[in-house]
Amino acid sequence: MFIKKDRRRINQILEDAEDSRESLLLSKRVPEFQGSTRMLLREINLPALKNLKVLNLYDNGLNSLPGIGLLSHTPVEEINLGCNKLTTLPLEVRSL
Repeated sequence: MFIKKDRRRINQILEDAEDSRESLLLSKRVPEFQGSTRMLLREINLPALKNLKVLNLYDNGLNSLPGIGLLSHTPVEEINLGCNKLTTLPLEVRSL
């Protein structure tokens, strides 16, 4: 299966008013994530994620998921966390 990667930085994607963001394919962005979802999953970004159904965070070296509970305020249906460095999932995952 071929997945087209958006080459823009994450903040550029979130600022793009023309992008409905039903899916965010953010795999293999280790330098941007720096081990956590802190820069993506913030309350200030919620309006930009209001249509989000699919979030792909595959292979980003994630070892923590701060803000993951905020996705309960979106219509997210699928999250790919494969090939990261997570040893546990936060309790907020239950709300998804």
